[in-house]
Amino acid sequence: MRNLSYTLTFVAIMLAIVSSCKKDNIKTIANNVPLIGKWKLNANFFGTGSAPTWQPVAANDNHIVVFNADGSLGGNVYSQYYSYKLKDSLLTFSNAADGELRLLYTIKHDTLIMTPAGPLCIEGCAIRFIKQ
Repeated sequence: MRNLSYTLTFVAIMLAIVSSCKKDNIKTIANNVPLIGKWKLNANFFGTGSAPTWQPVAANDNHIVVFNADGSLGGNVYSQYYSYKLKDSLLTFSNAADGELRLLYTIKHDTLIMTPAGPLCIEGCAIRFIKQ
């Protein structure tokens, strides 16, 4: 009977601790991820039979992608996808119809570079964004 009493006390304490955690704390942690926010397309990396190079987009180009802290995706670059997931350096966009798009990503300062996670481009390809 004494073991049951200790077990119930332990469960009650754990429930009190878990229920005291607020969703706001989780959101704050998610906001610290450097990917969260609005990114503007800056350049495309590709080659047409020659060595690939960065090709800047026009100054008035307004292609953006928005990574929200709740995992939703916005903007007009990947508009066919509605959510994303992060795992290490892998970024996965999802939607119900087309499935998933998997990209490797790196962030240095205010620059985001994404490349296909599988063999998609023979000569290499990437897309570069600047944080807004």
